[in-house]
Amino acid sequence: MELSVKDRLYLPTFLPARGNFKEFNLKKEILRKIAIGDEERKTINLRENAEDKRIEWDVEKEHPLEVEFSADEMAYWKI
Repeated sequence: MELSVKDRLYLPTFLPARGNFKEFNLKKEILRKIAIGDEERKTINLRENAEDKRIEWDVEKEHPLEVEFSADEMAYWKI
């Protein structure tokens, strides 16, 4: 699955807030896979606009992230 920076910022909001231990581990693994690391953050100049509290980045410098989710992970975020 190909995810943009915007997808990766929004996806955590769609994950369930609570769950059992297995679900906790699935959520943790999904978040690890889609994380925006320090190097990528610098490359795309990811920042918060102080005026309107919005997250901004240089879209032209962004490269989609190719991520593979397991069947369990896919089922988890469809709960």
